[in-house]
Amino acid sequence: NFRQGFHLADFEQFFQFRDPENVPVFENLSAYRNREQGIYVMNCVHCEFNGGFLSDNQKGIEIRRSDGITLQDFVIQGQTELFKNYVTDNNSHKLCGHSGWTYEGIHMMGTLWRYGHLDPGFGIRVKNVVLSGFDKEKEYYDNCPSTEPIGFSTDTHYGGHFDYKTSFENVTVDDGRDIILDGCRAASYGYPDIAFNDIDGSLDPDKSASNGFLVTDQPYMTGLFGDSCKSTAGCMSYCAEICLGMVTFFTERFGTENYKLKVTDTASGLSIDIPGNVRTYNERWNTYAYDGGAERTFAASLPAGNYTAEFVDEFGNTVWPTYAEEQWAQAADCSGGVSIGDITVIKPAMDAATECVDMVRNGDSATRSDVTPWIHTKWYGEIVNELKPGEGIGGGNAIAM
Repeated sequence: NFRQGFHLADFEQFFQFRDPENVPVFENLSAYRNREQGIYVMNCVHCEFNGGFLSDNQKGIEIRRSDGITLQDFVIQGQTELFKNYVTDNNSHKLCGHSGWTYEGIHMMGTLWRYGHLDPGFGIRVKNVVLSGFDKEKEYYDNCPSTEPIGFSTDTHYGGHFDYKTSFENVTVDDGRDIILDGCRAASYGYPDIAFNDIDGSLDPDKSASNGFLVTDQPYMTGLFGDSCKSTAGCMSYCAEICLGMVTFFTERFGTENYKLKVTDTASGLSIDIPGNVRTYNERWNTYAYDGGAERTFAASLPAGNYTAEFVDEFGNTVWPTYAEEQWAQAADCSGGVSIGDITVIKPAMDAATECVDMVRNGDSATRSDVTPWIHTKWYGEIVNELKPGEGIGGGNAIAM
């Protein structure tokens, strides 16, 4: 087809009801030689995809704005030699017909679609799936910016980081480059802290682990695990025999640019400094607390244990943002991740008489020199806040929208 083999949308249970037993089930789907997706999934909650074959599609299966997805018993192939050698497409029909298109087997979400109680937070579970043939497309189509077995959406990184619960079991990735996903590319999309739960060790490049996690290869992801982690292709690291839970602290965006969350394992004394992340900000779009648009996030993926957590500035001093909201992800599909009560948050002493004297920040026009932290949520036009000297109350500096 010119677009998708299957377009499956709005089997959702975000609002009306939640029934994890009586769920939409799609069985034995086959889709091949589609210009875009073999299977396109939009707004599905607790949907099961049981059994199928996908081949020669721009993306095998694309999952968007969905939660609680099960994908099992699938074979997903990239460009096959038979199709490449015997079929000639014009530019508009061939794979990677547009230079910005990536070529992927599973194109998935990296963050929750809705925050708070509106998103169940169960993510995706992939079981008994074979991915192959995604190491040849750059050779076939050099205009493809990326060819990967697994890739991420670029426009749904609301928290500015990875928080989409993901589990793999008995998954085979046949790739001559040893790439499962490109962590560096994912970081550029807004996912700098990926954590994939490998239930049975099938993603371990050495095939020696009984279980583990595939994580972004950064010290703030691996620094507490010693020799358990080994760097792999695609800016990733495999950490064997661990189970990770995730907690995210949401803080104010402004004034926290140089903050880090220092997490210390009280048993080993080892610590990591976790950077804050924000979604690329555009004042044109609505900004609410729970869509991540206005907040900075500090996320820690940790095994069970006892930890302290404190915010520090660029000089290592303990600091505190205006607020810090703690949000826990659903428990991983393994035993032994960090959980509520395992982390003690250290708060510095605060002089309320000086630090809490102004309820409204930058509210006094007489002393106002910029517009921070004021933002607006107009969805129309490209207007941004401007400082208007002398146009405020008593000749002060106003904020114009």
